[in-house]
Amino acid sequence: MTHNKYNFNALFEWQKTIIRNSIWRDWRFMLIFWISLALNIIIWYLWQTKILIIGPFYNPFAHEFLGTFNLSLPLLAMILIILNLVLAVFSWKREKLASFILISIGLFVQILVLILFYYFLKGM
Repeated sequence: MTHNKYNFNALFEWQKTIIRNSIWRDWRFMLIFWISLALNIIIWYLWQTKILIIGPFYNPFAHEFLGTFNLSLPLLAMILIILNLVLAVFSWKREKLASFILISIGLFVQILVLILFYYFLKGM
């Protein structure tokens, strides 16, 4: 008999909780989710094709370990969206309004990042 020191059952239960949640059946939540996903794709496309070509610029979130591949602004927006999505899924049964606020904040952050990209491109 082998002893497995890692317990993957808790991870699988966590995934089942997210996938089987009734939040995915709400059309308003799904609309915000798909708009957020589309904006995320646009942000990454603009970052890779337009912003990085311009050259170096001041970025308060930049780190030395990223080097020339400065992905901090899109990563910051994406991490915030993923965290808000996970929190929205887990708070759905208790407080639906909080779930909508969380997912809407993620959408709002993406809109702010797109506005920032517009001013980056306009200024260059």
